Amino acid sequence: MRLKSLLKQSSFIAFALVGLLMGISVYAAVGDGNSADKGKTKEFPKNVYDEKYGSSADVSSFKDWPELVLATGVDNIVGYVRKSDLDENMPKSPAEALAKQAKQEKRVINLYESDGKTVIGKFEITPAISDNEAQQKAEERIKERFQDKK
Repeated sequence: MRLKSLLKQSSFIAFALVGLLMGISVYAAVGDGNSADKGKTKEFPKNVYDEKYGSSADVSSFKDWPELVLATGVDNIVGYVRKSDLDENMPKSPAEALAKQAKQEKRVINLYESDGKTVIGKFEITPAISDNEAQQKAEERIKERFQDKK
């Protein structure tokens, strides 16, 4: 019974860590938000559709990101992803967040030219590790702990 409880706890922790790692990977792929002008709002150039485009590294907050965010996609193609695509399908509750983490789905969004219309590639948002890997690692840690106590 105790082993089952520990497995549940470890699985929850593993899923939470996977979610955190997924967030960090997206954060790192599109910019880290660090800038010498931290706290200042940058004036981004605008395309012909009046959409701002540029690097997320030039601003200090997600709300200040341009509509089109500089990113490196599949096959190292450099272009822009829509901020709204990155923010799409965000969980509305902790329960929904846990369910999304358990699914471990890869998302693929379009990579655009600065015009925001011309698709030049794909940008992948992938989980840090698969569900099976997380479960296996959690089980291995639990077994190791019980062997150490014997």
